[in-house]
This record gives sequence, structure tokens and C-alpha cells, in this order.
Amino acid sequence: MMKMTYVLRKMAFCLMVVAIAISVYSIRVALGGNSLILPEDDYIVNEISSMNSRDDDVQTWSPSSDKVTEVGSISTHYTPGRGAMEIEDVMLKKNVETTYSKTEMGELNPAKDKMKETKRVRLLVIGRMTTGSKAIAGYFSGRPDFFYAYEPGHMLFSMSNLFKGSVQDDGHVNLEKIQVTLRDFLHGIYNCNFTNHPYFTQGFNAPISIYKIRAGLNSLPMPITEDTLTSICKSKRHVIAKVVRLNDLLQLMPMLENDEVKVLFLARDPRGMASSRHKRFLQHLDHHHGDNTADGELHPRLIDYVVEHCNWLETNYNAITQGPPWIRKNSMVIRYEDMAINPNKIVPSMFKFVELTGNAPAEGYAPHADSVSKWRSYFSFEEVMRIQDLCPDRLYDMFGWRKVRNKHEFTDTNMTFVGSMPNI
Repeated sequence: MMKMTYVLRKMAFCLMVVAIAISVYSIRVALGGNSLILPEDDYIVNEISSMNSRDDDVQTWSPSSDKVTEVGSISTHYTPGRGAMEIEDVMLKKNVETTYSKTEMGELNPAKDKMKETKRVRLLVIGRMTTGSKAIAGYFSGRPDFFYAYEPGHMLFSMSNLFKGSVQDDGHVNLEKIQVTLRDFLHGIYNCNFTNHPYFTQGFNAPISIYKIRAGLNSLPMPITEDTLTSICKSKRHVIAKVVRLNDLLQLMPMLENDEVKVLFLARDPRGMASSRHKRFLQHLDHHHGDNTADGELHPRLIDYVVEHCNWLETNYNAITQGPPWIRKNSMVIRYEDMAINPNKIVPSMFKFVELTGNAPAEGYAPHADSVSKWRSYFSFEEVMRIQDLCPDRLYDMFGWRKVRNKHEFTDTNMTFVGSMPNI
């Protein structure tokens, strides 16, 4: 009897060790596969930890349910994988509207009882880390007629051996490594063709797959094959991709125009971005934060975050406002602050822009209105002044943000630093 008890205890101990090993491996895969990335450097750590918890910076927003009505469209494609993105003519094809029914696995299959010309919406949500892109994408991806590709740029760093670098480093130099491949990857996503992108299925087959969870396909049995993802993608009427690792919209314009992709561009006040980014990635490393005697000294990485953020904002704002007519017509700038303060206005305007007028958004989480000014309590006055000095005045003017001019304004709770955004 004693021997049996000992054996059972030994077996229980072994099972526990195996379980711990699997958990460690799962987290390691989620953190970037074979890449040596520290937890504090990895964006995905925070994504996984927040899956079942409510973010302090978000609020529930529930739309009214309206009838789905859409119109006809055409489909074309370009040839990926070449330095100069050559456009090929293809036969114009009319899409067919379908009705959908749930299956046991959770995806949608087309029913053949309703035939009508319709438009396939292809949507790109582009932002930076901690700028509200996840919330914006959620209003579309939460609908059952959308196929959702969550952070394909993250897949390139974490699931592919082609690129080395921290997934949390969204500096221009680091991201430039993946831009051509990311462009071709997005083209494959918008056309439900993943043949040349094995990291897509690898991402969905990771033990802890944030990509699968965000896509609403967590109940799919493993292993998930390319054919399965292709079938699910084709069964959905629309496709959306959310990206925070794209440097310049103009680099993608030939592909975006040919695939008829609408762009939602997310802009957030550098001070708000800095407070969220610092809290998420640097709080445990920065010993000077909040110290009024430090003369506004900032962590070197926070300085990089702010400078890169402002350069990215200006580059893409100029592309949207001064670029070719197509990109001006098919891009919409959304401020984080407007989304937080007035989601009842912004969400319907997004749906109108992408030509889903009359369609109900999915229930989502808009940023809390309070999050717009949290940076005022998170940073000291000296830190705020230093952050403001990292970006030119013209950037604040572009987006209607107002700079703090003195300590009185900083402490005046009736003072707002979000003005009206100039018309584009």
C-alpha cells in the first residue's frame, strides 16, 4: 500500500512537471518562438494577460442593430514579391451575397438560399502600440461576416525565422525589415491566399494563440491547416487586418488600391501614447518617473517611443492629406481622443466610410473618456514639457492637440488640451 502511494505521488509530481513545462513552452511560443525576447520587451505578454480582464482605459459601447444592406463590386489583384509592385489586369468578377449559419466549430458557412450582388469590404486598421487600434478593429472583427487577421506584422517577428528583432520595438529601422514581406502577406490575407505565408498557420497553431483568439476561432480543433483557414476566410463576406508595424502607407498604396482596401488610420496624442506605453513596458525599469526634481528626465526608450511615434504620425498624415488622390479618398483619420469622448458619432462614421452604412457594428470597447487626459496625472509637469519638446508644434496643430504652456495650465482641471481637428 505504501509502495502504491509512493508511485501515485511520483506520477502526480511528474504530471505537474510536464504541465509546467508545457506552460513555459506555450508562453515561449507566444513570446516569439525561437527568438530570445525578454518578457518586458514583448507586446504579446500584455495581450495574453488582458484577454480575460477589462482594461482600465476602455468603456463598453453597444450599437443598435440595423439590417444588412450592401452593393455590388469588382475584384482585382497585383503580383506580390517584386521590388516594383507590378499590377496585373484580371477579369472583373462580381461577388455573390450569402446568408450565414453557425457551425459547431464557430466559423460561418455560406447558405445558398439568397443570391445578390454585394461588395466585399477589405479593411486595414493601422495604428501604433497603445493607440486604440484593437478597440477600433473590434467593431468590425466582432461581426460574424468578417475574417480577422490580427497583427500579421507580429507574426513575421514571432513565427518566422526570417526576421530578428523584438516585437515590442516598433522603431522605423526595426520595422523596415518586414515591410515588403508584410505588404505581400496583407495581399494574401485580403485574397484568402496563405500559400507563401506558413507563419500564418503556425501562429494559429501556437499553444496559446492570440491570433486565433482575436479571430474568434479559438474553438477550432488542432492542427489548423492552410486549407481550413482559406475555407473560413472565403466563407466570410469581408476581411479586416489590424497592423501596428507598418511604417509608411505609401509603400503599400499599389497593393491597397488594387485590392480595394479601405484604411482607418489611428492617431493618438503623443503624451497619451507615452503614458500608456510607459505604464505597459517601462514602469518597472524607470526610477526617475514622476520625480519632479529630475528636471523632466525621461527613460531613453520612452524618448525613442515618442520621437518614432511623432515621425510616423507626420509621415502618414502627409501621405493621406497630400498623397495621390486614391489614398486621400480611401483613408480616414481617427483620433483616439474623439473615439474616447464620442464613440456614438465616430463608430457610425467609420461604417459609413467603409461603405457598410446601415450595418450594425459589433459590440466593442471604446477607450474611456478619462484616458484622454490620464497623462496629466501620470507624468510630472517637467516630464510633460520634455515629451512635448520631442515633437514639433506643427504635429500638434495637424491633429488639433494643444500643448501645455505653463504649470498653471497643467494643474487647471478645467483646461483641455484636445481641440478640434482641422478638416482634411
